Amino acid sequence: MAFITRPVATNAVAASNSGDKVFVDFDMDVCDRSVVPACPAAAPGGIGADELRQFAFLAGSSPSVIGADITEIDATKDSADERTVRLAALVVLEMAAGFSTRP
Repeated sequence: MAFITRPVATNAVAASNSGDKVFVDFDMDVCDRSVVPACPAAAPGGIGADELRQFAFLAGSSPSVIGADITEIDATKDSADERTVRLAALVVLEMAAGFSTRP
């Protein structure tokens, strides 16, 4: 998995390694509108699904992360292929995969 190059994600991972306890809020509307049609506040120019998944894995692998939630999804507004809900499920799986790498 390639490392996320966005400064916000890099800073968040660095902060989680400082020893402080961190709770991660996955606001799904940070993604591009085409990626998360069930997020009414999403706009063009957001991050892609791969970037969100990479960050979820990194967050899960950080011993400082003590929990997470997923917000800003209206499943009744999702596309026929349910891409938003499926991405949210993948975020959970990436967090769990990251968690499994902890010592």
